[in-house]
Amino acid sequence: MPRRAAPAHRARSSGRTHLRRAAWLLGLALVALLVVRPTWAAWTDSAQLTGTTVTAGSLDLRLDGADSRATTTLSMPVMVPGSSSAELVSVQNNGTAKLTWTFSGSLSGTGASAYATASALTVTVRSGATVSGSGSAATCSGGTALASSVALGTTSTSLVTAQGPLSAGGSTSVCVQVTLDAAAPSTLMGATASVALTAGASSVVS
Repeated sequence: MPRRAAPAHRARSSGRTHLRRAAWLLGLALVALLVVRPTWAAWTDSAQLTGTTVTAGSLDLRLDGADSRATTTLSMPVMVPGSSSAELVSVQNNGTAKLTWTFSGSLSGTGASAYATASALTVTVRSGATVSGSGSAATCSGGTALASSVALGTTSTSLVTAQGPLSAGGSTSVCVQVTLDAAAPSTLMGATASVALTAGASSVVS
């Protein structure tokens, strides 16, 4: 029996299906080409900057050439209200880096708390000053006040904030004065305390 020819609309539909499939396959091939790209060898080069060396500096703050210096000049074995002692101290930078320096002080000993409670023992620090008088009547005269009658306590008390900078090998002179306040109470009679003054240093970026 003879076969019937397919209707024209079915032939056209089949043709469109083939075209869409061909277009989809072509698109897939293009995407594959974009995603899977060949790699090429890249030329590279480099250059170096050499010859740089670094060395850390050192901090070495000293008082009159020593890391720890004892003094009896500021001692007052028989003081009364208004008594004071004074001494010149050289602050020195024995390191290789610039520094700023500070001073702090504290009291210790059996009578330390009594002096601290009464705020009776004070310290004055002046730069570029001289010592006037002697013994328990010595004072710092002239120069510039860095600390004025600061009362000491049993814990560290800041006396002089950062000063300087002080270059390597440099030094500066300060006058330190310890005073029993003129209004010190009689309850302090016979009380003994030790005064400790500490200089501190911090590096300076320059």
